[in-house]
Amino acid sequence: MVIQSRAFARILLLPFVLLLFCTSLARAQAYQDLHDFAVLAGTPQFPWLMAQGRDGNLYGVTGTGGTHSKGRIFQITSSGVFTVIHNFNGTDGMTPVGGLTLGLDGDLYGMAERGGANGEGNIFKISTAGTFSVLYDFKADTDGGLPVSPLIVGNDGNFYGTSYPGAAFRMTPAGVVKVITKLPTYSNGALQQAKDGSFYAVSQFGGTQSAGAIFKINGTKVTTVHSFDAASGSFPTGGLVEGIDGNFYGTTTAGGALNGGVIYRLTPSGHYHVMYNWDDKNTANGYQAFAGLVAGADGNLYGATIWGGQAGYGVIFSMTIDGSYTVLHSMHRPQGDGAYATPMQHTNGELFGIT
Repeated sequence: MVIQSRAFARILLLPFVLLLFCTSLARAQAYQDLHDFAVLAGTPQFPWLMAQGRDGNLYGVTGTGGTHSKGRIFQITSSGVFTVIHNFNGTDGMTPVGGLTLGLDGDLYGMAERGGANGEGNIFKISTAGTFSVLYDFKADTDGGLPVSPLIVGNDGNFYGTSYPGAAFRMTPAGVVKVITKLPTYSNGALQQAKDGSFYAVSQFGGTQSAGAIFKINGTKVTTVHSFDAASGSFPTGGLVEGIDGNFYGTTTAGGALNGGVIYRLTPSGHYHVMYNWDDKNTANGYQAFAGLVAGADGNLYGATIWGGQAGYGVIFSMTIDGSYTVLHSMHRPQGDGAYATPMQHTNGELFGIT
């Protein structure tokens, strides 16, 4: 199977308020196109994540576009009012592709893949009012550089992330960075912290079959928990998400019994199990998921594929933790297609995503 890709340029809204969702699993969910990105003005890229601010608005980045054509940070309300709050100029970073993360202080944190003082990218923060500051510039020596994965807030209040070609690091809210350990290869998706304090990283490549791997980071020790292969799913780009059962869930872009990628479960003890196989021949249920999963407040998992469905442009789906899979919406090109980025759930219960 050839891993395909395409540009994408819309923010989408799929309501799944618990009461409504429970009464409508058998039919397509209400879908609303909130904002159309102009390609020349900059479009988001995977593994892009939006963040909800304390003001209830959503915040995100585009890797290109803006005043200097080097990327921008935007705000969008839940009703679709779109505002650019920062334009990157290269000196303060460029090509921010990982998205944003809400800090405990209410500011938003992210990483630029390139630019900055050393040309290797940086870590920045921005307030919801648009006050921007660079916290750290990568040096491309011991700390790596060219970061593409989103940051996460750890249980200790610090930020954690990865950089290229494979460094896992911790950053204090004040911007003090320390490399924790080296990884065998880089990770596109965000780290996932387990209840025992360890972290999991998912790589698109590497592993015994060079088809991707899941690594567990415990202090400075890195263990390969699972190597992906063609039979059980391969080339994952999204990170892991913890389900209500305490297990971790993720997706792959290829492989599996039907060659269209899989949804998988990983237990804390390291057991890997395929929950669902996408079919790249019978494509009504979608196939090839670049996006990771989001754990909904109702206990279900939600995600998107970039291909398949009624029109062939991908689907938005839900899956229970026992493996019951439902297509919620088939994408149609006039209203967006190919949702690469991992969706997120707003505190109002609605699911927001990008195509």
